[in-house]
Amino acid sequence: MPEDRDPAAERLRLSGDPHRPAYHFCAPSEWLNDPNGTIFWRGRHHLFYQYNPEFSAGGGPVHWGHACSEDLVHWTDLPVAISPEPGTYDEHGIWSGSCCDAGGYVAAIYHAHQSGNAIAVSKDDLLLTWAKHPANPVIPPDPARIYDPCIWREGGVFYSLSGRITAASLGDGGDVRFGGNDVAYLFRSVDLKHWTDLGAFYTGGEFTEPGEDCAVPDFFALGDRHCLLFAAHSAGGQYYTGTYADNRFTPTAHSRFNFNKYGTDLGHLVTSGDLNAPISWLDDAGRRIMICWVTEGKSWDRQRLQGWAGVMTLPRVISAAPDGMLLISPAPELEALRRDPVHFSDLSIGSDSSYPLPSVSGDSLEIAATIDPGDAAHVGLKVRCSPQRACAPGDEQTVVTVDREQGTLRIDVDRASLSEEMVGRDPQVAPFVLADGEPLTLRVFVDHSILEVYANGRQCVTKRIYPARADSLGVQVFASGGAATAPSIDVWRLASIWPA
Repeated sequence: MPEDRDPAAERLRLSGDPHRPAYHFCAPSEWLNDPNGTIFWRGRHHLFYQYNPEFSAGGGPVHWGHACSEDLVHWTDLPVAISPEPGTYDEHGIWSGSCCDAGGYVAAIYHAHQSGNAIAVSKDDLLLTWAKHPANPVIPPDPARIYDPCIWREGGVFYSLSGRITAASLGDGGDVRFGGNDVAYLFRSVDLKHWTDLGAFYTGGEFTEPGEDCAVPDFFALGDRHCLLFAAHSAGGQYYTGTYADNRFTPTAHSRFNFNKYGTDLGHLVTSGDLNAPISWLDDAGRRIMICWVTEGKSWDRQRLQGWAGVMTLPRVISAAPDGMLLISPAPELEALRRDPVHFSDLSIGSDSSYPLPSVSGDSLEIAATIDPGDAAHVGLKVRCSPQRACAPGDEQTVVTVDREQGTLRIDVDRASLSEEMVGRDPQVAPFVLADGEPLTLRVFVDHSILEVYANGRQCVTKRIYPARADSLGVQVFASGGAATAPSIDVWRLASIWPA
């Protein structure tokens, strides 16, 4: 936070907003977007993030905001880590990047907007003090090849990956200029100052669509393969897994964390209520933790009026499945927030019916449900439901559905809010197939305006919602096209990690 603002006071000031998350990370106030520089350092998880301290006042260059956590659940706000300096190469903003353990200190690489990629280092336990490299920008600007980078260290040598942002992603016809395929470029250095251009690291197009780019790349080993997280400005967060040899990455599998497309409409991207900008880090237990930015599903004007924008997902543990896809689950540390448990067992769900869960009500919940779909074509949960049980003009509900006919997991938000403030109403629809005889296991996290749904540890969908009715707090389980059973459903209220 800037020196004239107290983050605790800012959080308290905004705590009355009914859409402000209770247990997800958001900035104390103002604008947040991409997570940056995530690292486990001397006993703490560190999260840096794109932060605009003047967002509601009309905007300004972004900084690296900073928070840390000892348990992956509760976060402590720390002073802004890296700020733009007027009259210098980074005066237009400290854009996205990443950190690595440089051997006794931490090295950060970031994109100095319009100037190239730059280095800063920190040596203290809390990563409070950063020194910018005197040779910055160490990788000069190139609009076709230099953008929000990542950094890692192998055997005393530093590597940096910079994805190309296509002009198509910025809306000026770059498909023709650049060919339309996502691509990233690799650089190598032994001293963080002199960088050798090693050329194209990979070229996409087999799994992705023309116009997608490789923004905010994050590359790392995962089991017996390697993984590249990235985001396309036209399509949001996604990943490759594949092989890495001789400074080249060969993608062999691909999937997405976001399932909507924006084309060249960047305004839609930041008002969609969808997921973007995944980044990861290795913790002290050897787990790969991932966190992502989720945009507001409100208009720009409304975001400025509310005085804050942007939420991070819950920390997710990712690992490699045998087929090359990622296994994804919420960090188990989050169970420490559970309160007031309610348990249901052996529920029968008739065909084309919904079953309201008695004694379950809230806007800050975790739901763990095991459902045997039986012969039902569709099963799932409805959350943030207003009291009406039948569809009526004034009711609200957000619907989580596993469609066995289509092989999808989806969040439908067309009735999530009566308010015209909610503009991001496109559903999230992800591929998800249950094997014959396989039960459905859902972990659903409801946190005021953000919904995360994990299915069988191998798929996850995320969406922002803004119920307008104060009584839209109910939860239902449903089936259609056949009957189903729910051997077990557990619901907890989750405690807030912020001032009430």
